[in-house]
Amino acid sequence: MPTITIDGKEIEVAPGTRLIDAAEEAGIHIPRFCYHPGLSVAGNCRMCEVEIEGPPKLEPACNTVCRDGMVVHTDNERVRKTRASILELLLIHHPIDCPVCDQAGECKLQDYYMRHGAYKSRFDLEDKLAKPKMVDLGREIMLDNERCVNCTACVRFSAEISGEAELGMFQRGDNSRIGTVGARPLTSRYAGNLVEVCPVGALTNIDFRFRRRVWFLTSTDSVCDGCARGCSIRVDHDVSHAYKKSSDRVFRYRARYNPRVNDYWICDAGRYSYKRIDARDRIAHPQLRDGTTLDWSAALDRIMAALGAAARVDVILSTDRTCEEMHAALSVLGPLARTIEGRVSGAGMGESDDYLRLEDHTPNRRGALELGLPAEANANESEIEGILDRAARGETDLLLVLGVDLTSGDLDNEVVQRAMAGATLSVYSGSRPGGTGRLADLLLPRAMFAEQSGTFVNADGLIQRIRTCVEPLGEARPEWSWLDDLALRLRAEPGPPDDSGRFARIADRFPFFSGLGLETISPLGTPGRGIEMPETPVAPGLRQPSKEEALR
Repeated sequence: MPTITIDGKEIEVAPGTRLIDAAEEAGIHIPRFCYHPGLSVAGNCRMCEVEIEGPPKLEPACNTVCRDGMVVHTDNERVRKTRASILELLLIHHPIDCPVCDQAGECKLQDYYMRHGAYKSRFDLEDKLAKPKMVDLGREIMLDNERCVNCTACVRFSAEISGEAELGMFQRGDNSRIGTVGARPLTSRYAGNLVEVCPVGALTNIDFRFRRRVWFLTSTDSVCDGCARGCSIRVDHDVSHAYKKSSDRVFRYRARYNPRVNDYWICDAGRYSYKRIDARDRIAHPQLRDGTTLDWSAALDRIMAALGAAARVDVILSTDRTCEEMHAALSVLGPLARTIEGRVSGAGMGESDDYLRLEDHTPNRRGALELGLPAEANANESEIEGILDRAARGETDLLLVLGVDLTSGDLDNEVVQRAMAGATLSVYSGSRPGGTGRLADLLLPRAMFAEQSGTFVNADGLIQRIRTCVEPLGEARPEWSWLDDLALRLRAEPGPPDDSGRFARIADRFPFFSGLGLETISPLGTPGRGIEMPETPVAPGLRQPSKEEALR
């Protein structure tokens, strides 16, 4: 393996490693605008030029492969002078709008100027070239060409990753600018990634613009619950700087690198699904159909009253629940229920693409199957119809629907209405009421995935951990929480009170999870027993990062 020296540090790197990545492994950051490890190398910003002993000229670190014996200087006088010159060139026509730019706080141009520039400009403001600003490209993307540094990362993403090739570089010289081909609006379902690859404020997200300064945000690693792919994300949230009468707590999702699942990208459907967390129709308190609010004790009293001697109980459970919630349902309700069915068909199925988004729009069907819950897509339709028919005939004392909106799928809505009305007590547990919740006798507020900790298992058998980002809204609780209270009333054993204990109980009982602990689950996910993950990313067409990139 090649051994190189960077700024006096001798390191060993894998063959084929780019110099810019080798420096990162050594803890040395080389400035860059156009380089992105998930895209082809353009080498057009020149910000990453370094001095290599031997060649007479500076070399771009992004396009230089490490060679054995190479000695590199990334921060000597010659390199610093070059960086300052490049920054001066990029800023000749750059607008003076940092205070109002929504990219402030995560803008590489701003950061690098403070670190490598900080000079007095030799150009008058009147000399700056005006270009189109606030251009709505479609798909929630706003373009400001005056801020663009022509790195072409967005152009390369559109051509190489999403595959639509909707963006291009037009004109030349000072007048060079980014635009859509034929001035047509963007149509890509992955357009939100354009904002993430943009190193400056040229491309911003209309959905996020001017809603919260990024230095107020806290990022928590999590997993998208929009489909069974289980893309790794960062949830950006803030609860301490409410303003403009906004009660929003979660402001955006960003892609988190995971070579096993989604590489550097997420789809727009998942990206904008954060809005459900602070939706205005969230169920915040236990309540009756007429809107009368109850406390949790009174709500559980009603369930206990329906659980009389020889009670006839049926449960329909959504596969968007965490493993911990589903295990609690199986443990507490399983001994009582005639039938307990997982639901993915109809309401849980939807559109997909040939890239990341899967047809199954629930994040944990594989987890349900590994826990022994009948949850094969479309396979248990007749069982669910049987549950509803029994309830409609008045043969059910307690019908528990945990998170499934039965009215939004392919079931007969009249049958659903008769079932919810025919059961002695129909209960809907969920975050938002939907059609089924509005038909239920009793609604229970459930904490959404960003409001609780737990685990999901994606379609390929990768066990992934979610973490609490914000506190549950109102009196919402994870379903394992109120099921534990119900177990105590039934004189049954409740689950462990801590996250690690709940997962440990699952690992003790189900072979797929055996040998794992909650704290040992990798940030990139850990395959369940018997699962072998491929060396290449699951999503087709993504560039395979080096092992060194994966370790960072």
